[in-house]
Amino acid sequence: RAAPPQRMTIVLVGWSAKMTQLLRTIDRAPGLASGSTVHVLASQREHRRKLELERDGIALNGEGLRRVRLDHRYGSITAARNLVQLPLATARAVLVVGEIDLDEDEDADGGAVLQIADSCALTATVLLQRVRHQQLVDVTRRVSGAASGIDNSEAQRIVTQVVDVFTKRVLERKPHIAGTGTSSVFHRNAIACSLLTMSAIHPEAHEVFKKLLGDSDDASGDDASG
Repeated sequence: RAAPPQRMTIVLVGWSAKMTQLLRTIDRAPGLASGSTVHVLASQREHRRKLELERDGIALNGEGLRRVRLDHRYGSITAARNLVQLPLATARAVLVVGEIDLDEDEDADGGAVLQIADSCALTATVLLQRVRHQQLVDVTRRVSGAASGIDNSEAQRIVTQVVDVFTKRVLERKPHIAGTGTSSVFHRNAIACSLLTMSAIHPEAHEVFKKLLGDSDDASGDDASG
């Protein structure tokens, strides 16, 4: 019997050209109950976010989505001072996407713009692991995990999307670059949004995606391990 839907806290780090598609995919995720919150940290300014969201019928606060509301944070995704403000200890999932200025040539394969975006996304991934660990340590010193509502199990994943083919190939050879533990990296493709979301929110789906995409040229899907 399927478990009842739960209110979830989801952290989304970075801002991509397909942000509205990603948010709608999260909003439709099985098991996600109304009243869930997506915390968004990105360098994208408020007026740009508002413009892009409203083009797809979504308000800045998340109106237009059925089950989630949006909480916006502003600043660099590679600055620890910004990452420590995120509720990582209580988050059900953490998703990282490369930030690309829409005024740049976002489709230039192998271009410097994409490689810089991937570098920032991977840096954020490693920092998120460290910050989350410290938050868990701090919380468990004060109260038990059951009382605090923290998610300190291996179920929580940090899932990162990279956009450059060269980055994908490097990570296939050296997955430890993305850190250790329950972190995974996918290369973007036509089904990237669904994979990114489902792998983060539903760990049981992650192993299935790994098997399906393990030999694919479009997604690495490997756990980052030391």
